Amino acid sequence: VNKVATKVDLRFHVESATWLSPEVKAKVVEKLGSELTKDGWMVVKSDRTRSQLMNQADAIEKLRAAVRFAIAPTKPKFTAEELEKFRKGKLKASRERLHSKRIRSSVKADRQGPRDD
Repeated sequence: VNKVATKVDLRFHVESATWLSPEVKAKVVEKLGSELTKDGWMVVKSDRTRSQLMNQADAIEKLRAAVRFAIAPTKPKFTAEELEKFRKGKLKASRERLHSKRIRSSVKADRQGPRDD
């Protein structure tokens, strides 16, 4: 029977965090709003290891990762024209690759000499 309580619940209140700027707090609330409670608390749990100290470190790292995710810049959205340009470039590259493969194949075939079938 497992009698050792090593699970860790880390509670983090976004609005009262003095080490976060107001802009970062807004981004955290915006991006991680579904993970916050009604009162604005973020609960991070960890029961990965059998050591409470290791679980505390893991929960803090999870919190750091969540904040890093929230403040990371969003990927740029491409217009339809840009996406079409990328698609055409990929098609052209694949055609050129197949063309060079055909040329290389014919060079190797010419080395073999006549075949008697």
